[in-house]
Amino acid sequence: MSLATLDHLLSVLGVRYRFEFDVPGSPVRQRDAVHAWALGSLRRRLGRMGFDVAGEVEIGGDRSRGWIDVLAFRGVDGLLAVGEFKSDLVDLGALERQVAWYEREATMAASRRGWRPSRVISVAFVLATAVNDDRVKANAALLREAFPGRAQDLEHAFARGGPAHRRFLVMIDPASRSPSWILPTAIERPRRTPPYRDYADAARRAARR
Repeated sequence: MSLATLDHLLSVLGVRYRFEFDVPGSPVRQRDAVHAWALGSLRRRLGRMGFDVAGEVEIGGDRSRGWIDVLAFRGVDGLLAVGEFKSDLVDLGALERQVAWYEREATMAASRRGWRPSRVISVAFVLATAVNDDRVKANAALLREAFPGRAQDLEHAFARGGPAHRRFLVMIDPASRSPSWILPTAIERPRRTPPYRDYADAARRAARR
């Protein structure tokens, strides 16, 4: 199949795609700088809040294997936070299934590090773009049920209060240095204008760091 035919087929199906090429002999470029940028920001934020933080935590076995983006434990109150970052919010069903799997595996992954959590919360951290904001708004009913926790609730949980919810969906801006780094989504009030238009806009910002 030619590239032109493939392009036409994917366009008709409404599929967005991106080709990446490595030129022989050229330096290998990082494939998702935004993801690495956001995870670095998350780990620093959680570390300053008293959490022990592990990244890319392997879970599963021979038949299914995955990696939790961020696993954070705070010994003073036994809170274990399971964090998954999405730079582009595309498949909401897959996100919900992924978070549920991570929740089931998180306590065992924590115990391998000597952590003894008394409560577990899961957080889907989404890059704060206008595109992701629109997708959250378009799927508000599903997301309210699947991720009932809001930005303000998560701030309360991280401030060592008892979380009212187990799952949270919030937005983040890796470039932000504000103490209020947990941003509300399109289904919350008050809202904020996302700092990025889309993934490409955030990638340009990441490249200028």
